Amino acid sequence: MCNAGRWSGALGGATEATCAPCALGKWSGTPGISSAEQCTGECSAGRHANEKVGLPSDAACASCAAGRFSTNVGLTSAEGCLGTCDPGTFSTAIAQTNKSQCHSCISTLVAPAGSSECVSCSIG
Repeated sequence: MCNAGRWSGALGGATEATCAPCALGKWSGTPGISSAEQCTGECSAGRHANEKVGLPSDAACASCAAGRFSTNVGLTSAEGCLGTCDPGTFSTAIAQTNKSQCHSCISTLVAPAGSSECVSCSIG
């Protein structure tokens, strides 16, 4: 029988060698599935597959980095985390799905779009 995140259509009992991984961006938490169509889970909003196949759960999906977010499900890589905190704001939260956790920098600090921290403004 195949482990969660893998499937096999082999008759007579699958071995790990005959199991194929769920496709990129898909997952299944059920061991012993018999087709790729049963890999119905997708990395949730704010998460991505990190270019890995055979994921056994949404928890195995990687989080969008601090300062970035995504509302889309089924992302295959971090490049899909296209949303960013606006310039002058930052967030240390990961797996964000919107800008609600972006916070303003204090007046003496700056942050470019997508920042996870505010920094001193360099003069020059």
